[in-house]
Amino acid sequence: MNMVWSTEDDRRTMNDETVNDETVMLGVPPPAPEFPGIASIELLIADLDAAVALFCDVLGCGLLARGPAGLIAGEQAIIDVGTMTVTLLAAADSGEPVVLPDRTPRLASIELATSCAADTAVRCLRAMEAGLIVATGRRGEVVLPPEAIEGAIGWRVGIVLAAAHAGDGGSSGEL
Repeated sequence: MNMVWSTEDDRRTMNDETVNDETVMLGVPPPAPEFPGIASIELLIADLDAAVALFCDVLGCGLLARGPAGLIAGEQAIIDVGTMTVTLLAAADSGEPVVLPDRTPRLASIELATSCAADTAVRCLRAMEAGLIVATGRRGEVVLPPEAIEGAIGWRVGIVLAAAHAGDGGSSGEL
């Protein structure tokens, strides 16, 4: 099936592709809708126990989950801070699957909620057209790694774009 997007200056025909049961037209992307909000931030920390104690015992936030980190060697805790989550990630200096080369405590990633998978795909196309490094995660999220973002903002922080789902705590915990 071919679909056509038209703008005032450009009309192109392109093929469609199915992503997470939604149809995404590839080619000239339409304007992206507004972001529903920040879903999560990920902090790379030195001491997971101390960080969990600060957020949960001192600040009164809820601990949603604690366990092995997703894509890197280490442990994570996901903290409920109301309208979003904070993932505390303690990267290990050895182990599987991947050891982070820079384990310096820092803001590691910001996860932005998109309205749907098609919205995520449109933003992915825009990032690629801008020449940024783009990767995809296991949940269909789009990852702009710290190396791609550093040149734009001067910080080594990743940006994750993921479709918001009802009841989704947000964090990928995977940068």
